[in-house]
Amino acid sequence: MKNYPIIISIIVLMTSCDKTTQVRNSTVDVAVLPHPKEITISENTLFLSSESNIHSSQEELQPLLQLFESEVKKLTGITIEPTKVKNQKADIIFEIDSSLSEDEYYLNVDKTIQVTGGSYQALTMAKATLLQL
Repeated sequence: MKNYPIIISIIVLMTSCDKTTQVRNSTVDVAVLPHPKEITISENTLFLSSESNIHSSQEELQPLLQLFESEVKKLTGITIEPTKVKNQKADIIFEIDSSLSEDEYYLNVDKTIQVTGGSYQALTMAKATLLQL
């Protein structure tokens, strides 16, 4: 089985004062289940707002984006809507990469959140990890 390196900078879903996505210096302990094989943590925290969006260029992922939107709203009160246009407002991007194994996924957090999985199922697991963060 391949390693599942998950590069995480720490994600905190909160509404910020100026309603835009922000990156701030911060350190937080990461506690997610199941525990990833690898976590790399930076000193930055990515803050999302109600102006943030989710994007996927793959039509088959639209139901997953709508489910993620619903779950984020229940957990935080923030509405992060799916967008069909990948632009500076697409803060979370979901993509299937067929070069990964079917149960492998990566979360890469920088100024955006790139969620990449080997299958739809892998992306649902990545979504669960992302919601825990």
